[in-house]
Amino acid sequence: MGKAPAGGVAYRLGKALLSLLFRATGGVVVEGRARIPLHGPLIVVANHASLVDGLILVAFFPRRLYSLSAAYLFRRPVIGCCLRWFGAIPIGSESGQAVGLKKAMRLLEADGALMVFPEGGITTEPRPFQPGWAYLALKSGAVVLPVGVQESARLLPPGIRYLRRVKIKLSIGTPLAIPQVTRPRRDEIASLNAAIERQVRELAGRSRE
Repeated sequence: MGKAPAGGVAYRLGKALLSLLFRATGGVVVEGRARIPLHGPLIVVANHASLVDGLILVAFFPRRLYSLSAAYLFRRPVIGCCLRWFGAIPIGSESGQAVGLKKAMRLLEADGALMVFPEGGITTEPRPFQPGWAYLALKSGAVVLPVGVQESARLLPPGIRYLRRVKIKLSIGTPLAIPQVTRPRRDEIASLNAAIERQVRELAGRSRE
C-alpha cells in the first residue's frame, strides 16, 4: 500500500490564503476538531449548500483533502482553476465516472483523505444522498467522518458573485470505522448511506421531510 501525497507548497499556499479569506468574511468555528482522524484512509461526508463548502473544509481541515467533483466544473474559469489547484478528481460521464472512482480508490488505499458531497450538487433544500461514496467506504475500509456545514449558503448564496460577511460553523461528527468488504452488497451500501445522511443532517441543522 502506498502513501498519499502530503500537502505540497501550492496546496499549503492555497490553504493559507483561503483561511485568511474566510477569517476576513466572518470566520469559521470548528466544533469537534479533536474527532478528526489524522492518519489512515478517510472519507469526509458533508452537506452542500454553497460553492464555497469544499474550500471552507480545505482551509480549516488539518489533513490534505481531495474531492470528487463534477467534470463540467473544471471548464469554469475560476472554479476550475481552484479544483485543479487543490487536486480535485473529475467525475462525470459514465467512462469518466469509472476513472474517477478508480483514482479515488487508489487515494484511499494510499491512506489519503477524500471529501464528498453526496447531495450531488448545491441545494437550498436537502436532497437524498447518492450512495457512490458508501461503496468506496466499504470497498476500501476507510473511516467515515460526517461533517455539517452551517451558514455557507448565506456566505455565498446561489447566483451571487461576492462573499458576504457571515460566521461559518463546521460541526465534526463521530468517525465511523468501516469493515472492509470485498464485494459490497446493495443493502450494505444503502444502509451506510442512510445512516451517515441522518448524521450529516443533524450536524448541519437541516432535515429532509
